[in-house]
Amino acid sequence: MPIIIIEDAPLKEAISRAWNLHRRQLADVIVAEIGVVVVNRVLGALATLTALGLGIVLYLTSPALLPVAIIVATAIISFAMIFTSYLRTAYYTCLYLWAAASEAAQQPVPAPKPLAAAVA
Repeated sequence: MPIIIIEDAPLKEAISRAWNLHRRQLADVIVAEIGVVVVNRVLGALATLTALGLGIVLYLTSPALLPVAIIVATAIISFAMIFTSYLRTAYYTCLYLWAAASEAAQQPVPAPKPLAAAVA
């Protein structure tokens, strides 16, 4: 997606460009991708457990609070989904900008701080 937006490229060209950029830094991409997936899954699990726990507590307090419990649980899970989606998009944008800078410089370029932290 960042390639489509930043370079104003059609989908087919963007996929080809992403494939070429990823292939050049495959080890870093794999390590960072695993890190992002793990963080997203942990955040999703924590949000789900929190939402379920809070929902159960509200329901056990008073069954009349079931609609409130459902709304609160939905809000917590929705917020977690939005945040993990943002995190993934930021990761891919950072990765693309780093790969494009490395390609333009014809030499290794240090990774941006957020990406370097994910790879480290």
